[in-house]
Order: sequence, then structure tokens, then C-alpha cells
Amino acid sequence: MLKLNLGSGKIKLDGYENIDIKDGRSAFPLDYDSETISEIRASHILEHFGKHEIADVLRDWVDKLLPGGVLKIAVPNFKKIAEKYVGGSKTDHPIDSYIMGGQTDQNDFHRSIFDPHTLYAHLKNAGLVDISTWSSDLGDCASYEISLNMMAKKPGGLETKIQAIMSMPRLAFTDNLCSAIKVFPKLGIGFSKGTGVFWGQVLSRLIQQFLDDGTEYIITVDYDTWYREEHVIRLLQLMAENPNVDAIVPVQIKRNNEVPMFSIVDADNPAGVTMVPVSRFDNELVPIVGGHFGLTIFRTSAFDDKLEKPWFQAHPNADGDWGEGHIDEDIHFWHNFNRCGKNAALATNIHIGHIQQICTFPGPPHQNFKPVQYYLNQMEKGQYGSHCVPQIEMKK
Repeated sequence: MLKLNLGSGKIKLDGYENIDIKDGRSAFPLDYDSETISEIRASHILEHFGKHEIADVLRDWVDKLLPGGVLKIAVPNFKKIAEKYVGGSKTDHPIDSYIMGGQTDQNDFHRSIFDPHTLYAHLKNAGLVDISTWSSDLGDCASYEISLNMMAKKPGGLETKIQAIMSMPRLAFTDNLCSAIKVFPKLGIGFSKGTGVFWGQVLSRLIQQFLDDGTEYIITVDYDTWYREEHVIRLLQLMAENPNVDAIVPVQIKRNNEVPMFSIVDADNPAGVTMVPVSRFDNELVPIVGGHFGLTIFRTSAFDDKLEKPWFQAHPNADGDWGEGHIDEDIHFWHNFNRCGKNAALATNIHIGHIQQICTFPGPPHQNFKPVQYYLNQMEKGQYGSHCVPQIEMKK
């Protein structure tokens, strides 16, 4: 497949068509038909265009890519350059040349600056997906310490088939549905919901529905979870980067609580642990034996014949009651998942929201009525400030 190396300069890459203005070939507009190029590598060339041209340049490059084609951009990272300037650190070249160009000829001038936020926004606005970073080992400008390297994919082509599913009540949080509407269609991910009295049965039917149609990943969504496009993209990247993992769970806090929703078991303590060193979470993925379903991604291959059915089942305690000691459907699922040899991991850097109902009171006047908030379960137990309820004097 055809690949382009834009602004190649002296470094000509094998397997690429090397394009440089000094060779009489322009990087914009590209003289190629639409959807004919599998990869475009543009190392330290985008900054040579004016800030009002950037959108048009990227639009032209994306137009030339095949569906599923990759655009790799490298530009000077203005944020890192500024930090080095303020800190007095040395750089590979004079700092002013990173900002204004070397100015050795009429083409050696920089006309735009970028930082991680602005470059990400440009790629996203160009309609690209799966935005991530990349590194260069060629010794070119893209390998400089101050280089900002991002890559992204043009939607379409032979992409992984992904399905999001949600068991939801008949009435639900609108913010959660807005998250789904904003995120999944834009990423080309299907979204299906089921409704019923028994959450585990609904989820089981939804999962079963997509096991035999070529779907590779299933994302379970709870009706009270808040998330955005970046959360889903990073989960998908982690699944692709870790083929030995069957499920990845983002970090979410328990409702009406301050406890993160995951379980870790050590070989030395099979009964489970409640405290672990913070250093345990230095890795981006940490093995766990249980989590939640708020925005958890599964490989469909995890639901093979080795995973015993029923997947979800509630169990009363030893006395046949549903008080302390009973097992909920989701806990049964993770116990079974772990026992059947499936691997789950916590994505320590992906933090999602848990939509909750809280009660907000104005604080006392001497605190300028600063709001005070309580979970509803606290309210039901009378666990709120004395100023929240007026004191009534009973007259004789």
C-alpha cells in the first residue's frame, strides 16, 4: 500500500514516497486521489503552515487516506519548549529555532505552535479516531526531546467490531444517555439497551446476542455512569495492547460511598485484601478479581464454553436470607470469571464518573452559606448537620 513521508528532507524512508518542497513536491495540497494512501507521516512540517491553514491541511491529508488509514504527526511541543526555557534547560537546538524555524531559507519558517491539547483537538476536529502517541527511532526531528508525536486513524475500513450494551430501568439519568449518544456513534460503536426486572438476565441476553456476529469487544454500561470519548478510546487501546487480558475495568467510586469498586486478591491472602501499597497502582493495568460494569470492556472470546453458566446469579446467605453474607449477581459473575481462568485488570489511569443523587444544603450564615452536601442514604439515617433542620421550640 502507498505510504507518504511528508517533509522528508535528508531522511528518506524505505517503503514510503518521500515528499519535500526542496525536491519540488508540495505537501499541500497533495497530488493524489482521495482514499489512495494507507499512511501519511508528517514530521515537523505542520508547523510551517499558518494557524488558519491547519484545518484545511489536515482535511486534505485525511481525504487522501484510505478508510482505516493512519496519519502520524510530529510538531514542536510548545508546552515543553516553554518549560525548558523557563527552567533554563539545554535543548538539542536553540530554543528560538523550535518556535520560529531555522530561517535558513524561505521555507524554513514556523507559523503555528502546538501543545498536546491543541494538536489533539485538531486531529479530533479532522474526524480522526484512536488518537495516541508514537515515537521515532530514526534520529530525525520526531525523535527530539521537545517533539510532540501523535497518530490517529481515519474511520472505516476493516475495523474491530465493537458493541456497547446497557441494562437500564424504564426511567434513567439523562446525563448517562447523553454520554452514550455523544460517544458511541462517533466512534462507530453500536449501542443496545435492554430493560427488565432482573439486571443479570437482561445483561446475559444482550451479551449472548453479540457473541456469534463477529463482535470482538463488548462494552457494558451502567445507567448511572458518566464518560466521554477519550475513556472509550483508551480502553480500546489497552485491549489491543494487552491480548492476554479478557476484561478491563476503569476506576469508579461506589455509589453513596468513597470506596473504589474493584477487588484484589493476593496469593498470600486468598480471602482478599483491603489495603495495598499505593505503588501497586504504578502500572497502567493491575490484575483484579472483581470490578463493576460501569464502562467495562470484555473480549467476546471470554464468554466461551469455559465460562460456566449462569453468568449472573444471586445467592442468599447461609440462613437463606438476603442480608449480610449474601452474594449479588455481579459478585457471582466475577467469582465465576476468576475461577474459570479469565483475566481481568484495572485501568488505573482511566477514571469514570458515577452519577448519584445527593442533597445540597446551604451552610450556616457565618460560613457565607457555603453549600454542604450529603448522600441520600446519609439523609435517611439522619446523618446530616444540625443546621439542616430547624429547631422548633414547643410553646406551653
